[in-house]
Amino acid sequence: MTSLTVTQFAFVLVFIAACAGFGTATGAYWMLALDRVPMALTLLKATGGLFFAADMVGWWLLLSIMLATVDLPTVPLFDLSTTIKGVSERKAAKNHLE
Repeated sequence: MTSLTVTQFAFVLVFIAACAGFGTATGAYWMLALDRVPMALTLLKATGGLFFAADMVGWWLLLSIMLATVDLPTVPLFDLSTTIKGVSERKAAKNHLE
């Protein structure tokens, strides 16, 4: 079941890969500005790999949502809601302890 209140491992992977991709792209252009072309090309390859990984996981999420919408068996998204708590759950637990 796909829900906005559930932290899915796929979302975590997309955000980590995309953030790292933007970082390596920034580093690549920085290296080009410093005229270090071989390092810039290496960083651009890493950027492509990271964005490809984010893209593939994004397609996996889309497939899961589409299968759930048409009431077919869904693909696993690996629920992390028992590991990563939301802000409201953490506040409720903190208020409960006080």
